[in-house]
Amino acid sequence: MSSEMHPHLFAPGNIGKLKIKNRLVVAPMTRVSAGPKGIASDQMAAYYSDYVKGGFGLIISEGTYPDDKQSQGYHNQPGIVSDEQVAAWSKVTDAVHAQGGLIFSQLMHAGALSQFIEKPVGPTKLQYTGEMARNYIGEGAYNIPRELSLDDIEEITNDFAASAARAVEAGFDGVEIHGANGYLLDQFTAPETNLRTDQYGGSLENRMRFHAEIMAAVKQGADGKVPVGMRTSQIKVNDRTYKWSEGVDHARALFSTLAAAGADFIHVNGPPGNAEVFDSGKTMSRLCRDCFEGQIITCGMMSDPTIADDLVASGDTDFIANARASLADQSWPKKIASGETPIPFDMGMTTPLATIDNTKAWREAQS
Repeated sequence: MSSEMHPHLFAPGNIGKLKIKNRLVVAPMTRVSAGPKGIASDQMAAYYSDYVKGGFGLIISEGTYPDDKQSQGYHNQPGIVSDEQVAAWSKVTDAVHAQGGLIFSQLMHAGALSQFIEKPVGPTKLQYTGEMARNYIGEGAYNIPRELSLDDIEEITNDFAASAARAVEAGFDGVEIHGANGYLLDQFTAPETNLRTDQYGGSLENRMRFHAEIMAAVKQGADGKVPVGMRTSQIKVNDRTYKWSEGVDHARALFSTLAAAGADFIHVNGPPGNAEVFDSGKTMSRLCRDCFEGQIITCGMMSDPTIADDLVASGDTDFIANARASLADQSWPKKIASGETPIPFDMGMTTPLATIDNTKAWREAQS
């Protein structure tokens, strides 16, 4: 049995007080399948519950917008703003729980990388690199954002807190803040996209301030009822090769900021998760471990179960999140445990649109 070959992956774990049956996590992935009103569908309930049937210990939802003004990133992205949206997400969490699973809500503000908002917002008014993603219903250059005022920043912080409370109401078992991949919070940390001269710009400490305030707000909104954490990354959706220019200093400042703000977990996105970074002799997860006593989730090219198991065994991380592997095969854990070969990932499964229907059709064509 491969579960015996990979004992660390199939051992139980915890995030905060939440008990999780194994160390395998479904990474958050944009699905553009919620419809124009951002309401989670019955199809989404079936989609997420299928991951529980496939053996994953924890699911992190696709990025969900926390306000109806400026945070939405994509057409047909789900929200968690209205009572109707909360009720729809309750059906999803009920479906996951009915299978004995656990699911976290990921709260995401796209900021300047919105493909939905005609006049987006960001820390600084400037033209962003790259082009909108066609598989997420976008095309052409990003619109130049309006620079956020201090009042805007306070309003966004309050919206995150309110949406965290709604996530708890909807039955989610935890909340993850999307602080990665070039979206709004990440825009504040990067010196290339944050040219502010106030308390949110300049020094590393100032550029991490928004992270700390959002973490504190979401913790308050969750009211201690569920664990709260944040996803981090170097890479961006508009720049897959981006690296933190301040290297180890950036990593330590970010992880220490989240630790001080009370994060229960930090989700570190590679890629790849087992690679040395910044000539430090350490993985990104180990740099996080040096600064943070909570639970670490590692994501990024971790579909090889032997490499993933070794990373958990080393103590660098506590959980392994997979995106491509879980998209390709919702039964990846069960197949690894039984010695079967999972369906391999292929970019064709997200073409032309990264919807649940297109992915399902692709899987069926491979089987």
